Amino acid sequence: MSIEIMKKAVIGAASAIALLGAASAQALTLDPVSADGQNYTFSGTTDLAYGSITASCTLELSGYIDSGSETITITNNDVSGPYPCTSVNISNLDVGDVTNVTSSGGEVTFTGVDVTVATFFQCNDGTVVADFHNDGSNPSYFTIDQQGFGNCTLATDNPLTIVPADSYSSDVNVSP
Repeated sequence: MSIEIMKKAVIGAASAIALLGAASAQALTLDPVSADGQNYTFSGTTDLAYGSITASCTLELSGYIDSGSETITITNNDVSGPYPCTSVNISNLDVGDVTNVTSSGGEVTFTGVDVTVATFFQCNDGTVVADFHNDGSNPSYFTIDQQGFGNCTLATDNPLTIVPADSYSSDVNVSP
């Protein structure tokens, strides 16, 4: 067998394997099914720290789930609470990849997140992993275990739960 024929055989086999892998990939399953692309708002308390300075603030995230691309897109984030919470600006918290999905939830990874608190400090290019929980009769919610980037750390005090009045439905569940 010539080298050229062997190359074509290897390329053909690799292409077939890639196609089989692509065919087996599945989109997220949402409950309710009609939730795909619909707006949801989640709100809870989050601790943001820079060194020994900690601010406990309310974090509200609005956005939608795209089951086909397995992403969550944040269209708005709002930080509120006592000073310095009102001076916190979170940017590049936009599209998160949904991974490790089971019948009880999954992980959402946001990369390139920047946090600025007035002119006091700035932490750039962080990765934030939020755990999404399907919790049976309770609304679904996000938690963020303490994680750091730069000199900042971020963690939820109280889970970010669905705000029914600002959401498509009072709950949404994800599964593989």
